[in-house]
Amino acid sequence: MSNDQIARKLINSFMRAQYLILFLGMVINILFSMYKKSDIESERELYYILIGTLLIMLIWELKSRYIIMCIPPMAIMAQLGFEHVLKLKEQI
Repeated sequence: MSNDQIARKLINSFMRAQYLILFLGMVINILFSMYKKSDIESERELYYILIGTLLIMLIWELKSRYIIMCIPPMAIMAQLGFEHVLKLKEQI
């Protein structure tokens, strides 16, 4: 295996891990928003549509030209999810 192939596999693994961490944050955000009483129903449906689309793109279309458009909503939703975790940790 050449150095280029090793570097490419390393970068691909890093990018997949990054997407999965963002996806985990999104799932946490959705789980917390499901149990909030003030959450709007249409907002919850938007979360489901977005997470389904991103899951399909993560599994089948990992090429950056397809998934680059999903990074901003992924980052926002993941950040909100990790904020929920930090608030929960402060309460303990």
